Amino acid sequence: MHDRSGFTLVLAVAAGLALSTLPASAKKPTRSACSGRYLVGNGKAPLIGGAETPDVDVVVVSASGVRIGSGCGLAPARMRPLRNGWKVRAEWPACGGFRKVRLAATISADCNLLRGRLKAKTARMRKSFAATLSRCGDGTVDAEGGERCEPPNTSTCNADCQPLSPGVTCEGQRTFETIQNRIFTPSCSLATCHGHFTQGNLNLQVGAAYASLVGVPADNLVAHAAGKIRVVPGDPDASFLSEKLHGTLLDGEGTRMPGIGPALSDTEIALIDAWIRSGADPTGTAPGAPCLPALEYTPATPPPPPPGGYQIVLDGPTLQPGQEQEGCLWIPTPNP
Repeated sequence: MHDRSGFTLVLAVAAGLALSTLPASAKKPTRSACSGRYLVGNGKAPLIGGAETPDVDVVVVSASGVRIGSGCGLAPARMRPLRNGWKVRAEWPACGGFRKVRLAATISADCNLLRGRLKAKTARMRKSFAATLSRCGDGTVDAEGGERCEPPNTSTCNADCQPLSPGVTCEGQRTFETIQNRIFTPSCSLATCHGHFTQGNLNLQVGAAYASLVGVPADNLVAHAAGKIRVVPGDPDASFLSEKLHGTLLDGEGTRMPGIGPALSDTEIALIDAWIRSGADPTGTAPGAPCLPALEYTPATPPPPPPGGYQIVLDGPTLQPGQEQEGCLWIPTPNP
């Protein structure tokens, strides 16, 4: 039987051994440094005088260094992690009409906000400013960053802040009905695609498309194994249909849709994304859904009269691109 003091000694030794197995210094995982285009507004632009576009300036932070859009070229930067973000330092021998320009800035931990102080020694220039990370949807068109319009997901601007072709009034238009009549039926529900023979167990014919899409697991083996759903109401980014239309596919997930005929336009894809984003309603109108241009009939140039025989002119039906219709003509025999 052990006495109390001996028992305590054993526990102390065991605890000491356990603690000795811990690493001498546990290092936190290294954070990735912030980078991006930070837009300066609110009356603080331009940071460097003489800019042609004074309303908005930009501070570009990258692994290569820091650049100020209104007049400071790329310069090496020193970045040091802080508890709640990053500290940034950069210097330029000259920027515009200033010499010995220095930038001292901090970037928030989420990389969304940059606060900086800019000064030039010779001209006694001192400026404090705040800049926000440029992204599509922030309300400012960052043309140098590739944006062409704001806000996104409207009748004139797609989800990537790129302009859409002008549309027609679509007030009260049933969005899914338009998608069916203008996109699925002429482009996707052909006999050799997702029509009668339903490639990939996907039927996009009238009356069957909705039930074949919304909440239905993808049939592709790779996508199915990843748990992907064809249409996830409210989330186009998680919808396999949107990935197929945009062509953002992983290896083994097939090819971009449609596989036959011309690719869908940006407006058509934006319409489908807007429908999914609004909840994939089978009958309602999706807010902010772009309007497709009105269909225009362009008559074909009539062929020259044949040198002999018969020329048959059909008064309809009117076929949309990708549609087909077969018919038979009975003639008496013999027919010389």
